[in-house]
Amino acid sequence: MLTSRFRNIRPGGWIELEDFDMAIYSEDGPVDGIISEWFSMIINASSRIGREHSPGPKLEGWLTSAGFERVMHRQFKIPVGEWPEDVMLKEVGFQYLAQMVDGLEAFSLRLMCDVLDWKIEDVWAFLEKVAKEFLSNGHRLYMKL
Repeated sequence: MLTSRFRNIRPGGWIELEDFDMAIYSEDGPVDGIISEWFSMIINASSRIGREHSPGPKLEGWLTSAGFERVMHRQFKIPVGEWPEDVMLKEVGFQYLAQMVDGLEAFSLRLMCDVLDWKIEDVWAFLEKVAKEFLSNGHRLYMKL
């Protein structure tokens, strides 16, 4: 008989989980500047309220601990921006960049205002700088999925 944690999966079934590492990387070396500052703030604020900011790297361990068998882990570099030469990755990077820039406010407001005690006007001004840095094309940024 299946335990309650496996009640939605039949024996021999498969599940697929995808999530990311909330860190930013660069093909050019360490990421610094306002983008790095923003990521650090979001990670810090998430940790303060007990939220897992980077679930992706932990999924394999969580599944194994829950009793899943034959757990396979694959990691992908997701470009942020149109810097890759590969046409498909260039499109992925464009879409991911758009998602990041368009989502800055949604990712940030609650954490920066309620947890880090910023004023909303200051958050907007800061995020404008973050967006400009993302859009500058000065970095070959990527995240890990």
